[in-house]
Order: sequence, then structure tokens, then C-alpha cells
Amino acid sequence: MQDAFPIAAAGTIAASAALHLRCTGVRVRCESCGAETEVPTNRLVCGRCDDWRTTLVSGDELLLERVELDGPGKARQAEESTHV
Repeated sequence: MQDAFPIAAAGTIAASAALHLRCTGVRVRCESCGAETEVPTNRLVCGRCDDWRTTLVSGDELLLERVELDGPGKARQAEESTHV
């Protein structure tokens, strides 16, 4: 996402936008021992017994928390709402 954003934003109104990401841990639930553990990315084995039969519990979600408008885009947005 961090690498793709500047490419996707180039030549658009978002060209000067900043993207701030906050990564959370990856958690799995083991089908063998039942433990739920935080594991390194791309190593989805149980943190307790090292079994590979796990189910991803969290860490693959993407949540947009906030969008802040500033500068010319903000003025344009206000102008558009007054011409309704």
C-alpha cells in the first residue's frame, strides 16, 4: 500500500496527499492446541506448538480511520456545496 499509493495518486487531485499507515500484529488460532498467538508476517505457524494448521484471526484487515482535507481541495469542496 505504501509503495502503490504515490503511483495511484500521481496526476490526480491526491498527488500531494500523504498516506499514514499503522500496522497491527498478525494473530492465528491453532487447530491442534487451540492457542491464539501473535506471529510474524508470512510465518503463520502456532506460536505455542509450531503446528502449521492455523486459522488467521486478525492482521489482514484494512480500516480507513480518518480523511483530512486541507488546502485547495478544501476550498473547492466548500465552493461546490454553495452552488447546489
